[in-house]
Formats: sequence, C-alpha cells, structure tokens
Amino acid sequence: MTFTKKLLLLWTMIMMHLLSFAQLPCGTEDPISNKRFSKEELENEWQNLNDGTRHMTRTFMIAVHIIRNNNGTMGIGPSEVIAAIETMNKQYIPAKIQFELCGAINFINDDTYLETTSGETSTLVSKYNLTKVINIYFVPKLLSSSGDQLCGIATLPGVNIGNRRILLANSCVTNGSTLSHEMGHFFGLLHTHSSTGGLEYVERTNCHEKGDGFCDTPADPELSPIVVTNCFYIGKAKDPLGVAYKPDPTNLMSYAPKSCRLKFTSEQIAYISLIANEDNDYLYDSCNKADLQLTTIESNVIDLEDFSAFEIPCLIKANQVENPQEVDYEVIALNSQTQVQKVVHSGSFFIAAGTSTLPHKFKLEVNNTIMNAGTIKIKIDTKDDVPEINENNNIITFSINHNYIRGRSFFLFPNPTHDILTYYFDNNIENQLRTSIVDLNGKLVIQTKSYKGEKYYKESINVSELTRGIYFLIIELDNKIRDVQKFVKL
Repeated sequence: MTFTKKLLLLWTMIMMHLLSFAQLPCGTEDPISNKRFSKEELENEWQNLNDGTRHMTRTFMIAVHIIRNNNGTMGIGPSEVIAAIETMNKQYIPAKIQFELCGAINFINDDTYLETTSGETSTLVSKYNLTKVINIYFVPKLLSSSGDQLCGIATLPGVNIGNRRILLANSCVTNGSTLSHEMGHFFGLLHTHSSTGGLEYVERTNCHEKGDGFCDTPADPELSPIVVTNCFYIGKAKDPLGVAYKPDPTNLMSYAPKSCRLKFTSEQIAYISLIANEDNDYLYDSCNKADLQLTTIESNVIDLEDFSAFEIPCLIKANQVENPQEVDYEVIALNSQTQVQKVVHSGSFFIAAGTSTLPHKFKLEVNNTIMNAGTIKIKIDTKDDVPEINENNNIITFSINHNYIRGRSFFLFPNPTHDILTYYFDNNIENQLRTSIVDLNGKLVIQTKSYKGEKYYKESINVSELTRGIYFLIIELDNKIRDVQKFVKL
C-alpha cells in the first residue's frame, strides 16, 4: 500500500470517527401508536394559524437543569443553553409557540448523573422535576440502555405528566437543531422515518395512517450522513413497493446531519399547535412565581407529653414573589401501623410580594388519628395558577414521640368520647385478647377478639352507635380479666 493510500485510509477513518461522534442519534423511541389527527383537522389548524384566528402566541415555561460533577464543573455554560432556546424559538414561530426560562437555572452537582442512561432518568426526574413546566436536563454524556451515546431523549404526550422530561447531551446543545428536534417529540412529533403503524410509501397512499402520520413529510428510509451530502439525499434506497425514496434532509424531525435540519412542515406545525391545546395544555404559560420553602424552627421531633393540644412552629421563606399570594397548607398524619395518610388539619394564609420570612404555627388537637400516627407531614402550596420554582422543599416531616405512655400500664383515650375509643396497655403476655364493653346494667354491647403478639398493644373501637351514658371496658387476656376501665359516651 502506497503512502498516499495509507494517508487516505487514515484520513477516512478519522473523518468517520468524527462524523459518528457529531451525529449522535436521538434516543426517543417510536411508540406502538400515537395520537393522530385527520387531514381536515390539520388543514383547519394550519389555516387558523395563518388567517389570524389564532393570533396569540402561546408561551410555555422551561425549567433548566444543568448536571455537573461534585465540584461544580463539567457542566454546560448557561449562555449556551440560552442561545439554544433562542434558536428553538425562531423555529417554533410558525406554530405561534415560544419557550421561556422560568426561574433560576438549577445546577445539579452530582457525579452520579455525569453519564446518564435512559434507564436512570426516572430517578433523576423524581428528584428534580418541577411541576407544570417543561423540564430539560443538560448532561455531560447521555447513553442508551445498551451504552451507546445519544444526542437527546424526550417523552411524548400521554406519559404521566409528572415524569415528562427532555435530556440533551452537552455536545449536541449548540448544533442548532437537537433541542428543537426533542421538543418536537415533547409535542408528539415522530421521526420522519418512523414505522409506527407500518412503513409509509413514497407515493403517499398511506401517509396519514403509517409512519409519522403526515403527508407533507416525504417517506424517509432513515437518513444519515452517509446518504446526505451538502444537505441533499444521495441514497438509492427504495420503499416496499420498489419506489425510490426522496426524503427531505431539512426537516427537523429527520436523522439528517444536524446542520441541515431547519424547519417543520405545515402539517407538523398544525400538529404541534393542536397538541399544545390538548395534551400539553397542563403546562404553565407564565412565570408569576412564588418560591416557597418550609423549614423547622426547632427539631423535627414532636414530643407529646399529654393529651392536650400542641403547636408545630415552622418558618415559611418566600422568595421572588411577584404578587401577594394565597398559600394552602395541609397537615397529614401517617398511621404507624396501616401506613394510611389522613389530613388532620388544613387552611390557608397570605404571603406578601417580594422576599420575606413568615413564622407560622400549626395548631393540632390530640385525637385518635394523632395517637395512631408515627409521623406528621406539613405541606404548603400556592394556588394551582401560580407556578413555583421548586416545589420539592414545600414539605416537612416530623416524627412523633408518644411520651404520654411512659410509666403507664393502661389508658383510655379520649374519655369522654363521641365515636372512637382507643386503649393501650403493656405487659409481657402474648395470647388471645378479648375486649368487651358493657353498660351499667352489665349488658354486653360490643365485643372484639384479637391476638396480642407484642409487649405494647394499642387498639381502637368505634362506639359511635352506643347511646349516651357510662360504660365499662373489660380486657381479657389469656382467659383472665386484666383490666376494667370506665368511660363516658357523649
């Protein structure tokens, strides 16, 4: 082999390597089926976008998450992200849709996600996704489940809205088309080479039923740099009917070189607009923020010393509040045995505009729900029409120490009672337990049977149907009466 041939071979190998690196594929997989609109619906929506019927531009809020290493490096620069959003906005002008960064960029300094696989995204979004915005994650390296490098991944409409997201590899952010491509998926567009429902034919006889579902996107054999030169298709592939493909390398949803992809077709734009009104209408259209953070003043432990009412002091820190906001709150008790949650208190309060710190006390009565709870969770939230920068810090959880049982072998609560009577006792006997309630005449009115399998035992009985009066609770354990307690039914 001559030196010239060797040099040419080496150059070819280098260029193929660089080309393959620059042309990382999209990891968004085609669904088995997707939402389709009729030709008439698409034509009507395109007409509405162009005759002034739909004159208002719709804005969708974006939450940007930049993943970096533990030291805060290796992340893409915010200016590059902003530039990519600006480029995308130009490409979505025909659909009368624009995207706006909502709140500050969230920097995630965690080595765990430097190489994020498609299978790891559920963990990522469960930690950092914000509600009712388009969450976009910029990662140093994005991998498929098999370990292949990807440019981007997006979730199509119809997925649980809390899990929807877009992920972009940093190397693909500034190429001018990948962000718009993945956003197209977020609004329901498929690849132009999609085979969803079957292959579409070049002669367009099945274009609305097969493939990407559009008749103004030519049938596509799946483009690549090998078959596209200077943004022209040079391949020789044919469809199942033997007709040569004539795809469009300028379409944003194709696999043509990233620099070739510039635009959507009229049917794609109409589809994006329809999805914006339907499946994606849950997204916020403004950034009127009320960023709240709920924190403790003292400890995350509640010590109940007796059965009197108690207060939980907290701090609500409000940042970047544009207008005075009404804030809802719920106090939720988690039953330590059944793990059932129950709201025990709720209400609302107002916060002022700007930045402020508001002390607040949540007052609770000790009832049976509280007595059976192992933890209490407090959750605050603005009204649904006011988005927050981060809702992950709006919940605080307290553990409960039921100190009133110390030094007691038995107690009833509450006494008197309207409906639920709870009793507690402790001893080392483990055996069959029978609980009886009798009236003043000795008549048995309620009886329950259970098994005491541990030292500490607590049970609740519904006495709401008993008439008002005085009753006796009789505890029999191991066929022996262990305790008799009097209580009053109100």
